[in-house]
Amino acid sequence: PPLIPLAVLAAMLPILLFMSLLTGFYVWKSGAVGWLATLDLQYGDGSPPYAQTSLPAMSSVEPYDVILHLSLPATTANYELGNFMTSLTLATSKNRTVTSVRKPTIVLPPTQYLPFSPPKKAYLDVPLLKDYVSGTTNLLATIELGRKDGWKSIGSGVGREVSVLSASLEGVLKYRGIRGIVSKYPISSATIAAAMFFVTSFATVALFLAPAVLWHYQEAETSSVKSEVPVPSPIDEKPRRRSSLKRST
Repeated sequence: PPLIPLAVLAAMLPILLFMSLLTGFYVWKSGAVGWLATLDLQYGDGSPPYAQTSLPAMSSVEPYDVILHLSLPATTANYELGNFMTSLTLATSKNRTVTSVRKPTIVLPPTQYLPFSPPKKAYLDVPLLKDYVSGTTNLLATIELGRKDGWKSIGSGVGREVSVLSASLEGVLKYRGIRGIVSKYPISSATIAAAMFFVTSFATVALFLAPAVLWHYQEAETSSVKSEVPVPSPIDEKPRRRSSLKRST
């Protein structure tokens, strides 16, 4: 057997397996995911309630829908606020503003399913950005709820604020193209990538070793053909006749 090509192939197999696993891990790791950031609203600073937070790492090329989730007390004070503004500002770590958006918001009474059991909480989802591509992976978010005038310019002129139990900012990943498929099915994509890399690499190594294997078998075939050629034996040779010369008398 061709020992040298087989030894080279046996030595390359662990390397190919290791590189295939690295390829699958890289594909799995490179898939984008959605994110959720909890907000701690600050009150009593002379401005509408606000929160600042560092967003989890995100894809710089994939689109996201950014939504603010609010859980509020189901109170008349919140319902009577009417319309107010929800603002979002995204900035880099160097305090460079990437985008800023403001959306009108209103708290509505939740549906009461039982007549004698009114709901204690109201939930509000505020879509802020749609199909947003950040262009960077790390951002700082600033959220502000309410009115700049604190409702002092309307009614009796008494300042009011939105009461919030909990708040969170969510980035919903939009799956598009090949990157979207990888992000939606990370394990399957990583497995397919690792298998394709291994098959391609193995075929390439085998293609380079094929001439050596072919040469070995050609040499073996040539040697066997030479050994099968019959060698004439001295016994099989016919004796030569001696020509006798007649002497003339």
